[in-house]
Amino acid sequence: MYMNTTIIEELENNILDNDMENTITDLTEKPIEYYLKKDSDGDVINKSQFRRRAKELGFTGNSIYLDKPSSTFKKFLNKKFKSNYNLKSNPINKDNTVKKKVEKLEKQGATYNQKFNQFLLDKKPFNIDLKGTSSIKNLLDRVLESNQSVIMKFTMTNGNEKVYTINKETAKRLQDTVLYDNQEIEDSSDAEFKNILSGEQMSTVEISMPMKKKPSGAFFKYLHNIQGLDLSQYQIYNDISEITPEQPCCFLQSLIASNQVHISKINRAKQLIQTRDIPACKINDLCIDLQIHITIQNITNKIVHYPTGKDDLSIIIREKEPIKMGLLNEHYFYKGTTNITSYAIKNYEDIKHIKDFNKIYKKVGNTYKKSNDRFIDTFSCIKLLLEYKSTLLTPISLCDEIYSTQYYNLFNEITTLDYDEEKNCRLNPYKRKKDLDNCINVFADFETSTDGDKHIPYLCNISCTKKTFYGDECGKKMLQYLVEKNKYTTNEDGEEVEKSRNIRLVFHNAGYDVRFLYKYFWNFTPIERGKFLLRAYGKFTHNGITIKIQIQDSYALIPKPLRDFSKMFNLPVEKEILPYNLYTRENIEKGCVDIPECLIAVGRQFEENNIGKDIDPLEKETFIKDYLKNCKRWRCIINEKIDIIRYSQEYCKMDVAVLEKGYNTFKKSIKDITYSCEQDDLDDELSITNEQYLDIDHYVSIASLALDYMKYKGVFDDVCEVSGNVQTFINKCMYGGRTMTSENKKINNIPNQVLADFDAVSLYPSAMEQLEGYLKGIPKIIENKSYDYLKNLDGYFVEIVIKQVNRKFKFPLMSKLTKEGIRDWTNEMVNETIYVDKTTLEELIKYHKIEFEIIRGYYYDEGRNYKLKKVIQHLFNTRVEAKKAGNPIQEVYKLLMNSAYGKTLLKPIDTDVKFISNNQYKSFVDMNYNYLKEGTKIDGCNYWKFELIKPINEHFNYVSCGVEVLSTSKRIMNSVMCLAEDLDIDMYYTDTDSIHIDNSKINLLADEYKKINNKELIGSKMGQFHSDFDSNILKGEVLASRSIFLGKKCYIDELVSNDSPGEIDYHIRLKGIPNQSILHYCKQNTITPFELYEKLYDGEEITFDLTCNHMKVNFKFHKDMTISTLDSFDRKIKFK
Repeated sequence: MYMNTTIIEELENNILDNDMENTITDLTEKPIEYYLKKDSDGDVINKSQFRRRAKELGFTGNSIYLDKPSSTFKKFLNKKFKSNYNLKSNPINKDNTVKKKVEKLEKQGATYNQKFNQFLLDKKPFNIDLKGTSSIKNLLDRVLESNQSVIMKFTMTNGNEKVYTINKETAKRLQDTVLYDNQEIEDSSDAEFKNILSGEQMSTVEISMPMKKKPSGAFFKYLHNIQGLDLSQYQIYNDISEITPEQPCCFLQSLIASNQVHISKINRAKQLIQTRDIPACKINDLCIDLQIHITIQNITNKIVHYPTGKDDLSIIIREKEPIKMGLLNEHYFYKGTTNITSYAIKNYEDIKHIKDFNKIYKKVGNTYKKSNDRFIDTFSCIKLLLEYKSTLLTPISLCDEIYSTQYYNLFNEITTLDYDEEKNCRLNPYKRKKDLDNCINVFADFETSTDGDKHIPYLCNISCTKKTFYGDECGKKMLQYLVEKNKYTTNEDGEEVEKSRNIRLVFHNAGYDVRFLYKYFWNFTPIERGKFLLRAYGKFTHNGITIKIQIQDSYALIPKPLRDFSKMFNLPVEKEILPYNLYTRENIEKGCVDIPECLIAVGRQFEENNIGKDIDPLEKETFIKDYLKNCKRWRCIINEKIDIIRYSQEYCKMDVAVLEKGYNTFKKSIKDITYSCEQDDLDDELSITNEQYLDIDHYVSIASLALDYMKYKGVFDDVCEVSGNVQTFINKCMYGGRTMTSENKKINNIPNQVLADFDAVSLYPSAMEQLEGYLKGIPKIIENKSYDYLKNLDGYFVEIVIKQVNRKFKFPLMSKLTKEGIRDWTNEMVNETIYVDKTTLEELIKYHKIEFEIIRGYYYDEGRNYKLKKVIQHLFNTRVEAKKAGNPIQEVYKLLMNSAYGKTLLKPIDTDVKFISNNQYKSFVDMNYNYLKEGTKIDGCNYWKFELIKPINEHFNYVSCGVEVLSTSKRIMNSVMCLAEDLDIDMYYTDTDSIHIDNSKINLLADEYKKINNKELIGSKMGQFHSDFDSNILKGEVLASRSIFLGKKCYIDELVSNDSPGEIDYHIRLKGIPNQSILHYCKQNTITPFELYEKLYDGEEITFDLTCNHMKVNFKFHKDMTISTLDSFDRKIKFK
């Protein structure tokens, strides 16, 4: 979910005036100054009030001495507030003033600490009224640091309530992500929590202890080991092959197993439960709806009757015969009978060899007693299995059977490396794709209003006729027009017949535009990757004619902004002058707007285009004049008003034209690059020309296109795709680029050094060239774990334990995940278990001199396919030549090169998205409820949007290839960085393919590198490095005169050049904060970007406005398919 991440505002406490004295009811929330009210001479202002407040605080002595606070009262205050605020020293100065540090704490909410301290003692909930100007930042620190699980219920000013549970596992993460922004938020609930903590949105907060965890049924995560014991109808199995994707959730299976619930009610239960797990809170509603009485017995043997209400209906239902269930280990099951005794379970290992051991109920002397009347029920049986799980239960681990179900994400252990070669390995050679739907391409774009609660389209334009459609339903009108326009075709006899051709609608960033079209389709099916739409399919019917529609995101194929198409494809593109802020619903309704209002909006657009920069009045004036020229050229000026709809239409037409030309240029370039022609001679007179090339219309993304190009060139011949455990295990050897500061420390005040940004040339293509080829054949399980044996193999992927690290680096080559899921590059790896491929292990031995033990793994010994090197060299060299010639095709070669390995590590698509009409809702849920992850009713139309869990047993990829490319890319970086450390050359920061390094020592590094490797380090060829600071201001060689490094992707370089004396520029990175917001903050506070980073280095908390005072638009994509514009979007950053 895309969330507004506004965080707690730093607000002042509400210091009550004298005339508000009688309204005070809670003395635990007052600052110290409230009890020290005095004049400028230190004398007490109102003695009776002073004494009353002291008494209310609990002080019984004389609070005033010689018209000033008495020493005993001051001592009392120091003791009380020192305890309340968890201070190490007294909060009050000798002159009876409050210490500045304490005042700051009070402004951050320390006045609520006493309530929280009492809460920790008595566990009773307490409320805080947040109306006014109170901050709770300090209180949140106390909550997160208390190691106490709590529930925080926020009541908002609009009456809505939000509840969050904080426990010791999440506390550290919330501190880093929510309070101090030290890490990027990845969890949507964290983002929402951060958004809630806005002083202007909150009314009250209640803090309470959490109730004991309510049960929610889940999959039983063990196999039992007792032969002959059949518990399958309770979804507890003896063999992994018994687990099938079709089985219902455990709660529903309990209803089925009882034989007490009619099939009609079973189907109704599916609609009510919807998902594979059922929270306890839904059971009550289900029992009332189905009018059934259920009892559930838990681990403490407590039995709860459902429905639990005291109303007449609940009481009547509870008089019915109950369906008896158990709940153990979060698994629901029907309480039926078994064919085993408790003695047989407890003593299974001793008696399992005896015939009918399951009937044994006791041992007398050397004789076992048997009976058919001593069998226990399923609750007692399963409870005993869990008590004796070390011998009677085996944890379920990942395997093919689990990958084929919707339960695969409940497991992460790999207990065996065995696999089925036929199921888990396959060759997947290039196959020419065809457009079976025979689509014609239509390029399109929407223009929308962005004010109000959601974006609404007011026009759209298409390329085929350059026709524009208007109004809220412009998308529907467009589809109807396309059906009508294309409904006639010619048959074999040359006759015109009615048959509409299918359409491929191409949008740039289609994930936005599709939200104004999907509701007109049926069978709408999107293909999404994270937050992005790659392609969607649907059908549209008009006047009895149905056509198929594809929606393709051109950005997935050409991942560049539309404005870059001009340079990329050498296209004429006009300056964009379209004041979006002018297009409110009110103005769109009017159509024509007064010229002065339009010019104000255009001026604002100019300022939006130059956020954080000094505005040149002449440039702004020229910008406005160009707007008026466009208005006159397009005949938009009518009676001293501007027809803003006609103006917008012209710009929309231009965008569609640029999209069409850019897409078709890219399409032709790919055809030219991949074209081949073969002549098949059948006889002297007859021959067939066989043309082959890649058509981008057949691909959803540049990654899939690049993968097929490599297949087309034979790079993957004899190279196997893998799935299942093989894929999961090898993927554990995959590590992304190393990003860190030197020794993971903040860095400032670098003395007497000018830094270069030393970049590897085309790092990943260079890695592919150096790797030369991919491993052929199938992986085999390692039996001989001797490194002397393994080092001679073509390749391997192993799990190892590091026993000793004999060499340490400021930029270590080893890494592990922290508890918070952050990859930490560190030297402290003794006794750590990691996964490595051949290249990585060789690097760790060479540089870190590690000692290690090989645990298990796979190896390859069938050689390599060495076509990779030749193909990547061809792409690189051809691109270089095209770039020299100014041929825009060079950008296409670059895209192919850089995308050539990405699909090898393709993650499984583990979620399906389905749009289901209301009249299909019941049948769909009935058929799919066990796979349902989430359902959302789409506002304003007849659809539900469902996310379904998708089994991943059919997911194959070339994981060994991708892992080796990444490892080889780090080998290239290691060869430079480890040598630099050997030479004692200062480096301060690295991010994947770049190094911030002392520029004065680069020549020394290059000389030593050549001696060792017999090749040049500096240059523009693959495998070489070059300085790569970019600047639009500076000319010549650009270097950093000053730098500050705060952490991963958080740094600033102040750039200079000898060819631009007196000029400076900045290279800025601050993860999660756009550069525009950084520059906006600097301009608003009259500081330089470098001064800002100095504040961050010193630990100051900075709030960034990501809307730049509403000059920068930020969209929120809702699950109900609507889009809104965020009114506020703040992020706070603080580095400890």
